[in-house]
Formats: sequence, C-alpha cells, structure tokens
Amino acid sequence: MKFYKNLHNTDLTPSKQQLLDAALILSILPHIFIVKPIMVLYIIASVVFLIFSKETKGRHLFIFGLFGGIALAFSFYETFTFVGLRKLSVFVSFVISLLFVAVVLQRLTKKINFYLLFSPALFLALSYFFYNTIMMLFYAITVIFCFLLLLLWHRMQSSFMAAFKMALSIFVFSIPSIVLLFLIFPRISFETKDFGFSASESIRTGHDGTMHIGSDALLVPSKRVVMEISFEKEIPNPQQLYLRGSVLYIDKTDRWAPLQEKLPDLSYKPKNNALAYKVTLYPHNKKWIYFLDHPLQAPQKANINNDYVVTSEKPVIKVMRYDGYSKLSNFIEEKTISETKEKYALKYNPIRDDELYEYMQTYDRTTGLMGLLKHFKNLNLSYSLKPSGIDLKDPIDSFIFGDKVGYCVHFASTFATMARMAGFPSRIVTGFKAEATNTYENYLVVKEEDAHAWVEVYLESKGWQRIETTSYAIKTQVQQNNQLQIKEEIQNPLLHKINLTYMYVRYTIQSWVLDYTRSKQMQLLKTLLEDIGAVLKLVAVFVVLIVFAYLLRQLSHQKKETHITYKTIKPVLKKLKKQGFIKEEHETMEEFLNKVYLKTDDETLLKIKNLYNQARYSDKKNLIDPFTNVVKLWLQ
Repeated sequence: MKFYKNLHNTDLTPSKQQLLDAALILSILPHIFIVKPIMVLYIIASVVFLIFSKETKGRHLFIFGLFGGIALAFSFYETFTFVGLRKLSVFVSFVISLLFVAVVLQRLTKKINFYLLFSPALFLALSYFFYNTIMMLFYAITVIFCFLLLLLWHRMQSSFMAAFKMALSIFVFSIPSIVLLFLIFPRISFETKDFGFSASESIRTGHDGTMHIGSDALLVPSKRVVMEISFEKEIPNPQQLYLRGSVLYIDKTDRWAPLQEKLPDLSYKPKNNALAYKVTLYPHNKKWIYFLDHPLQAPQKANINNDYVVTSEKPVIKVMRYDGYSKLSNFIEEKTISETKEKYALKYNPIRDDELYEYMQTYDRTTGLMGLLKHFKNLNLSYSLKPSGIDLKDPIDSFIFGDKVGYCVHFASTFATMARMAGFPSRIVTGFKAEATNTYENYLVVKEEDAHAWVEVYLESKGWQRIETTSYAIKTQVQQNNQLQIKEEIQNPLLHKINLTYMYVRYTIQSWVLDYTRSKQMQLLKTLLEDIGAVLKLVAVFVVLIVFAYLLRQLSHQKKETHITYKTIKPVLKKLKKQGFIKEEHETMEEFLNKVYLKTDDETLLKIKNLYNQARYSDKKNLIDPFTNVVKLWLQ
C-alpha cells in the first residue's frame, strides 16, 4: 500500500534525465542478446561509471571512446568487409553497436540533445530486424506505451498514476487509427532477400531421408514444436493425422533408404473436396516439407513426386508458412507401379533374415494381407522407446527372436520385410503421427516426439495400403522418465490446456499480425473489391471502434471540464484573455500558462501552472486548497 500511495506523490516525479535513462534501458534490452559480449561489457562498464561517478572529465570521454572503438573492432573484425556488410543483418548489427558507443559518449556529457532523445525509438526500431516473435510484439507495444507514459509524466509534472491513466486513455483512443494504418500501410517483403528476421534454433525432426535401425534417428523425446497447423474446418479424426515425410524402398541392413533415381512429379490434382489447412513449419535444415496424408499440390519452390513426397529446392532454414490441400485416406490409388519400384519393393535378404524367412514358411498365402497381419501379431512383439538386444548386423531376427522389444522403426522394418517375403511389394514411410491431446479448436501442434514410421503395402491393380504396425504390439513398455511425464500430464490436464490455449493465441496473433504480408494485403483488397459482405463487415468493425473511442473521449473530456481545477482556473483564463492572451484549442494548460509566463515573468502565474498540474492529476484532495488560494491571490 505504501508503494501504491507513493505513485500518487507528485514530489517523486523523476527528472528529464532519469526518464530518458528509463527509456534507453527499455529500448536497449533486446539488443543485449544480439551484440557481442565485449559490447555488453562496454555497456555495463558505462552504466557502473555513470552510477558512481560525480563528474565526467575529458579524459573519461577519451577512455570510453577508445574502449568503444576497441569493442567495435573486436565485434566485427571477421565480418567487417564490403562483402560482409552487404548483408543487412551484419550492417544493422554494426549500426547498433556504433549507436551504443555514440549514446554512451553523449550520456557521459550529461547533456540532453535531440539525438539522445531520438535514440530510444531508433534502438526499438532496429530490434525488429532480429526479432519476429509474439514476445517481441508484446514487448514493443509495452515499450511504446512506456515511452508515452514517461513523456506525459514529464510534461504533466503529476503523479505516476495520473500520467498512467492519461497514457492509457490515449492508447485506447488510437486503436481505430492503428488498425486502419496496419491494414492499408504498404507492406515491405523480405522473402527473397538474404537478410531480415533471424530464425529460431533448428529443430530435430529425426528425418534425413533414411531410417536407421538401432539409432535414435526417429527417436527424439522432445516436446519442441516442429510445426503448427490450423484447419479451415474441424480437425480430422486422430487416426488420420499422418504427416508424410520420406518414402523408403531400399533395405541396407542398418538403415532404409529411398530410391536413387528421381521419381516423376505428381500431375496436378483438383483441390475439390480436399482438406484445407495452413502449416507453419519451423527450420530443420532439411528439404522435406510435411503434409497430411496425400498432398494435392506443393508450395512455391518445392516439388511433389508420385509417392506424395514434397521437397523444397533448398533446405528449410527459416520459418516456412504454406497452404495445404490433402486427401485423407489410408489408401493411395496407383493401378500400376514402375519396374524400379516393384523391384526394390519386393527385395529382401533371406540369408541375413534366415530365421524370419523360416518363420514365413508357415504363412498361408491364401489368407492375403489380413492373414499376414495376424501372422505378424503372433510374433508377440512389445513397444518400447528403449529397446535392447538389437544387432545392427542382423536387426530383424535379433528383434523378433531376441528380446522382442522395439519401437516404430523396428516394427516397420520387420513387417515390410515380411510383406516382401509374402509377395506383397512394400515400402516404409517416415514422418509424424500427431496426437489428439495436442489439439485446440481447429489448431494442431506437432512436436519432435511425434516422429513416426509406418508401412505401405501394394495391392495388385489397386494401390498402396497404409499399415500402422505399432498397433499390433501386445504391450507397451515406457521408460521411467517418460512414464512420470505421462502421469504428470494426466494429473495436470488444466496445465496442459492452459499451455495449448497460450500456443493457440500466439499462433493466431502470429498468423494475423506478424505474418500480414503484402500478398495477404492484396488478397484482402481483392476480397473487399469482390465481396460487398466483407466490406460491410470491415466498415462495421471500424464504426464500432470509432464509437467506442469517441465515447471514451467524451467521458474523459466531461470529467476534465467538471473537475474542480478547471472551474477554479476559468477566471484566470478570462482575465488573461482581456490582457490579450488567448488559449488555443490545441494548447495544453501547461503550454499556455508557460507561454504567458515567458512573456510576463509573473512568478505567481508559474506557481499556478505547477499547482494546477499537481491538483488536476493527483488524487490527493489536500492539493486543491493551495491551488485555489494561489489563484485567488493572483486574481486580486
């Protein structure tokens, strides 16, 4: 309570230098994580010197100038070339570091000029080149609000709470203008440039175009987000949430690999009745672009082959956002397959897998695929993320006739080999199997731990049938740490829901605000030109915003007019008007009285100005009487 009361105390109003320091600290904070450590050390040394030094001499400026030059040299000695500076990210980093040195030297002089006043805004603007996140968006809005608050606190010479209320009301009034400018202001696209916002650290999808046996290629027990998906309509059934990555045909004992020859591109398929969704894929330094089930088209600068594998021309090193159109089915129609596909989809090694080959002699071919699945289930295999006893030289036999414990890669490789021995062409698909627990409304989160592998078996003259091999495990063994994690989620469903809700809100803001590009702007314009309903909705939104802001302004204006300080100062304004001093509409009371004081040198009038701010913007009623008494004295 004492702290809250102090916020109403006008005697605690900071000086202009203190307010400027606060603005500098707020704007500099994001850059601490961008500049080199030696530059951070330079800033810390400067702050310590300013705190403990009583005066600054010429030699101090020389020392800090020299130290600043050394910090710049060490920060950019590797990249300070014309080639290096061609990248805007490097150039902006250099400008920021140079600005740090300039601000430190100017601040040491303890003099305030335009350049020092402008530097917080410049620091904040330059930070946009390195951050494109929701946290930075909220931080920037907060800092801009703080800038306004500090300015009002200085100009009003009032309590903090009074300045805060005024700043908050101005922020609300500006909402319609901000929304309008955001929608119509020209967008600048950095999509084809080699600079801009830095990407987050690359994720590990576990995919490298092969599937290793006995390694952790697909075993990434991490909850880091790989991609986020939003659906136009409701989320499909959880059993259909397969995200296709790579398709593998060649069994190389310790791993499975794709065909060496390039498969033909998939011919265009109509998007009618297709599932529509949007994907945000985070950097993984690979070329695979993930789609649900059977994608019907690829994004720009990407290709899709007739195995429905989508690959980018270059590795995905930045956040990628694309539209997806897919047909959801556990069956891919392909009446005939190429000789190469058939050759490798039927190839197996009976000498290496001799025990499995002997076991398959008991399989009755007349039972077809259903009989093969039953034969696979009779192996009594268990699922575990920590298998033991897998021999990389003989992985299949050691798995099914050893400990019988493995995870998706072992189940998939075993069944694919069994299918080939039974005369069914088969292949392995790696990708992701999303979980229903990671959904919210029409929003889906796919994590690193969702990496998965499954089998597709070819049925003659029909196509490829998806087989979820892990579903045939007789039991599931979970390692201790994962078991504790599962129990924690079950015991804390509210925490899980809160986290999903936060991610959903963040994703929505990301999609509508941070990713509002020129193409989306032009798409909005096209919609408005073609759809009168969309125009009416947009107009209605703006009308509501304007009415809301106007009502707030009227309430604030009414409160200002009826405030006792306004009634008290009215005779002063009337008397000054007779003397030829007329208050303009755009002038604040402080500006007007200050202007009159400069022309008349009336000390009482200056006192009226100071007491007016304190009495008007403070909740303390005991400030009204001193203000009233000074006004009466001046009017006599």
